[in-house]
Amino acid sequence: MPNRDVVILSAVRTPIGKYGGSFKDVHPAELGAVAARAAIQNAGIEPSEVDEVWIGHGRQAGSGPNPARQVAFRAGLPDTVVAQTINKACASGLQALASGAQAILLGEADVVLVGGIESMSRMPHMIDSNAARWGHRMGHVALVDAMYRDGFRCPLSNLIMGETAEVLARQYGITRADSDSYALESQRRAEVAIKAGKFRDEIVPVEVTGRDGETETID
Repeated sequence: MPNRDVVILSAVRTPIGKYGGSFKDVHPAELGAVAARAAIQNAGIEPSEVDEVWIGHGRQAGSGPNPARQVAFRAGLPDTVVAQTINKACASGLQALASGAQAILLGEADVVLVGGIESMSRMPHMIDSNAARWGHRMGHVALVDAMYRDGFRCPLSNLIMGETAEVLARQYGITRADSDSYALESQRRAEVAIKAGKFRDEIVPVEVTGRDGETETID
C-alpha cells in the first residue's frame, strides 16, 4: 500500500435551516451541490479532477436513488466520476469522510469530494405496500411518516430516538441537570461564535424562491 498523506483542501457548508423553514422546498441534493461547487472552487481545482464522490445521507426516503450521484451531477462533475451514498444514520457524513480518506490512502483516488446532506422538511408520508401496492379492498389506509419509519424509530428495539437517549442516560448516570447544563453551555458558545463571525468563512449562501416569488439569499 502506498504511503500517502490525506489533506483537506476546502471545507464549507450551507446555512442550517429550521424544520419547515426557508429550505423546505429545496432538494437535499441541491443543498449538497451548492456546498460542493463552492468547495471545489475554493480548493482551486477543476470538477474533472475529482475521482470519487462520497455523500452521507441518513434519511433518504423521497430523495431518489443514489443521492451522491445527484449531488455530483448538480455540482457539474463529469458522469465518469464515481459516486456512492453512505447511510450510517447520524454518522453518515462522518463515514463518508472516512471512506473518502481510505480511498486516497489505498491509492484508489487522488481527489475525493465528501460531505453529508439531510432535509427533515422533505421527508414524505407513505403508505405501506401491503395496504396500497397490492390492493386495499376495504377500510381505512393510514399514512406512515417516513421521518419516524426511517429515522426516529429503531426497528431493532422498537424505541424512538428520545427513548434510546433515556436508556443511555440511565446507563451512564447522566442526569437531567447534566443534560440541561451541557445544552445551555453549547448554545451559549454557539451564540458567541456566531456573533463573532467564527463560521462566516465556512458558510455558503443559498438562493431560494420566497413566498412572493422573489429570489432570496439565505446565509
